[in-house]
Amino acid sequence: MYGIKEIIIESFKSLESVTVELGLLNIFIGANGSGKSNFLEGIGVLSAAADGRVNDQTLLMRGVRPGTPQLYKSSFKNTEIPSCIAFTAKNTKTLYHVELDNADDPPKPNWLFLQEQLLPITNNKEHQIQEKRNHIKRDRGFAALKAEESNKKPPMQLIHRLQDYRIYTPTTPVLRSMSSDTQPHRPLGLSGGRLPEAVHELLIYRDNNSYAQQITNDFFPLISWADEYSTVSVSKKSIPTFVSVSPRILKFLDHFMANGRNVVSGYDASEGAMYVLFLAVLVAHPDSPTFCAVENADYGLNPRLVKTLFQQLSQWIIDSPVQKQLLITTHNPMVLDGLPIQDDRIRLFAVNRTNKGKTVIKRISLTKQIIDMNKKGHTLSELWVMGLLGGVPDV
Repeated sequence: MYGIKEIIIESFKSLESVTVELGLLNIFIGANGSGKSNFLEGIGVLSAAADGRVNDQTLLMRGVRPGTPQLYKSSFKNTEIPSCIAFTAKNTKTLYHVELDNADDPPKPNWLFLQEQLLPITNNKEHQIQEKRNHIKRDRGFAALKAEESNKKPPMQLIHRLQDYRIYTPTTPVLRSMSSDTQPHRPLGLSGGRLPEAVHELLIYRDNNSYAQQITNDFFPLISWADEYSTVSVSKKSIPTFVSVSPRILKFLDHFMANGRNVVSGYDASEGAMYVLFLAVLVAHPDSPTFCAVENADYGLNPRLVKTLFQQLSQWIIDSPVQKQLLITTHNPMVLDGLPIQDDRIRLFAVNRTNKGKTVIKRISLTKQIIDMNKKGHTLSELWVMGLLGGVPDV
């Protein structure tokens, strides 16, 4: 498999020029407004471009927040407004580069493609620069068509993985099936919709898949009060049908409660259980995207549960028979203590803004200072709160 090794974003919102080398599980920490969401959404624009069209609809379906056209291009003080927004994605064999103009004066429905390249990785930079001089101007991209015509795995897998990208922002009412998902997808909507249906599908799938079976079993140590979980039709009398917008609803058996009175629906269960199930399904379901992001995946979780969950999540990602790449933003320091960042496949990034407001994304590695402080009993979460890793507000 050819995962995405590098993302470059230029002149998009607070990202004047950012290069990030990705692993399999990628955690982004930083203050509110530092640019974490901007980076995830920049990849969303790149995803839409790889699929051939960039407009409000194609961005929304990937989880990119609709914005004022003038705010998409970087516009720092005392700096010329750029003529385009540029994106590059690479795997080990192929480079996809696209330059876009969101045509904000006057606004147009579709962003314009000024340059689009799908090239083999080469040291012949002069050839690439020469191609970039021949600018185009159209509202459709053709990288996907070019990838299919090449009939080669590296370009096809790069484009398909980019097209697969979505940003999930799960919310408790949607996870509980109390509210509809405004961006429904299979197997999961961008706000967590279809969770009961996706769990139902996964529980069937696990009968013939040891990886899915392991993940569904790993749920129980994380949520200690549940003896069993499944899904049932909302017509069952033990389930509060009046709250559900889904044909199925989650059902748990609480082992602390008496038999016959121990059925807990997704409406009544702790929100922590719903978020853990969401991540488990996102990783294990065969129809989940191979490349996606989750905003604030630790929402509503106890700190000790967060640590254990991210230990488990790291292992799920590493063990996956299908190479999946997951990007997660967090504000919970305990996430860091669950990450085996000595493994190169698990990467931690600090996101900061300079004194000119430009976003900088820096990978946090196990430096000698970090190792020495860890030996003295300081955890990564403590080092982050102390301001030694970056990604904390200057307040």
